[in-house]
Amino acid sequence: MIRKYFSGLLAAFLAVAMVAFTPSEKEPESLTNHTFYYVPPATGDYSKASVEDVSNWKTALSPLPGCPSGSQKACSIEVAESNTTGSGSSRTLNFELDIIPGSGGEDNGHVPNAMTQILNQVDRF
Repeated sequence: MIRKYFSGLLAAFLAVAMVAFTPSEKEPESLTNHTFYYVPPATGDYSKASVEDVSNWKTALSPLPGCPSGSQKACSIEVAESNTTGSGSSRTLNFELDIIPGSGGEDNGHVPNAMTQILNQVDRF
């Protein structure tokens, strides 16, 4: 009688053992976000070239800069840690920004494209 049920019991035991020793799913990426602030290289410089230059985006600024009033201009972006390199005040963006004219047009400044925000988990500027 034991032989009759042995293969079924062995199959059940192996199934339980395989599930018990299956590695868990990959840990999700860090959910830490970092805010970067646009620091114009010259007063009022919101040109496309300046805004897309990642070296003009800084983190850990004190005091925090205020956003320019009026038409939409580059100000700040929140970026997932996986899209940065370094740490502390030396943290930098590790992707190219896609820049578009702000709501006031090219003569009034530029902002990161909404698609850049979606692709790089950026949710505000």
